[in-house]
Amino acid sequence: MNKTIFSMITIGLLLLSCLIVMPASSEDTINTTSTENTLYVDDDFNESTPGWNVTHFNKIQDGVDHANNNDTVFVYSGNYKTVFIHSKSINLLGENKDSTIIKGNSGSNAVSLLSCSNTQVSSFQIEKGVDGVCIKGGTSNIISDNKLIQNDLSGLGIRSSNWNTVCNNYIVDNYNGITISDGAKNNSIFSNTISNNRKGGIGIAGGDDSNIFQNTIQNNKNGISISQWPPLYHSLRTNIYHNNFFDNQKNIYCGYFSISYTYIDNNYWGRPYFLPYIIYSFKLFGVIPLPSNIDWHPAKEPYNI
Repeated sequence: MNKTIFSMITIGLLLLSCLIVMPASSEDTINTTSTENTLYVDDDFNESTPGWNVTHFNKIQDGVDHANNNDTVFVYSGNYKTVFIHSKSINLLGENKDSTIIKGNSGSNAVSLLSCSNTQVSSFQIEKGVDGVCIKGGTSNIISDNKLIQNDLSGLGIRSSNWNTVCNNYIVDNYNGITISDGAKNNSIFSNTISNNRKGGIGIAGGDDSNIFQNTIQNNKNGISISQWPPLYHSLRTNIYHNNFFDNQKNIYCGYFSISYTYIDNNYWGRPYFLPYIIYSFKLFGVIPLPSNIDWHPAKEPYNI
C-alpha cells in the first residue's frame, strides 16, 4: 500500500514538473522572438508625434541608428541629410523616388554603407554627395529604384564589396555613373538607365566578375570603361550583354590589359549591325584605330528595358 501511494505521489510530481517547464506553444514562442519591425521617418514629425524617438523620427539617421537587423526604416516624402549605415542588415525604403530626397554635401557621400550585408536602399532621389551611394565592404546589398543625380564623383560607388545588386535606377548627370573598384567582385548591374554622366556611365578599375546586362547606356563620354594595371589592380571576367548603347562618345573602352578578360555579346549599338561590331579602344601612333574587342552577335533592334 505504501509503495502504491509513493508511486502515485512520484508520478504526480513528474506531471507537475512537466506542466511548469512546458512552453505555451511554438506559435507564441515565434511571435515573442520576432525582431522585424518598421520604423517611420518624416521631416514633419516632432515631439507631439506618437512614438516619437521610439518608432517615429524626423531624421533618417535617427531611424537607422534605432533599427535592428531585419528592420525596415520607411521614409515619407521630404528633404533629408546624409545617411551612414554601419554593419547592419536593414531595409531603407523611401515613399517616392521623386519626392523623398537625400542630399549630400561637398565633403561627404549622401548615403554610405560600410561593412553592411543584405541592406536595401530603394525609392529615393539621392543627390549632391561625393558619391550618391557608397558601398564599402560587406556583401549582398541591393540598390534599386532610385534616382542618383548630380553627385561629384559617382552616382554609385562599389568598393571592396561583393555580390551586390544594382537595378532599376536612373543614374544621370554625375561625374561617373557607377564605379566598381578596390577588388569588388561578383556585382550585378541591370535594368538601369545610365546617361549624361560627364566621364563615364560605368567604370571598372579593379573589380572582377562584374555582370552588366539589360541597361540603357546613353550620352556618356565612355559608356563602359574597363581598366587594369597589374600588379596594382586587375579587372577580370567582365560580362557585358543585352544592353542598349546610344550616343556615347565611346561605347566601350577596354584598357590594354583588360582585352582578353572581357566578354561582350548581344548588345544593341545604336543601329542594327548585321556583321560583328568591332570595338576600338586605341589608335596606333594616335592615328590608326586598333580593335580591342568584338561583339560577335550584335542585336538588330534595341531592347525594351
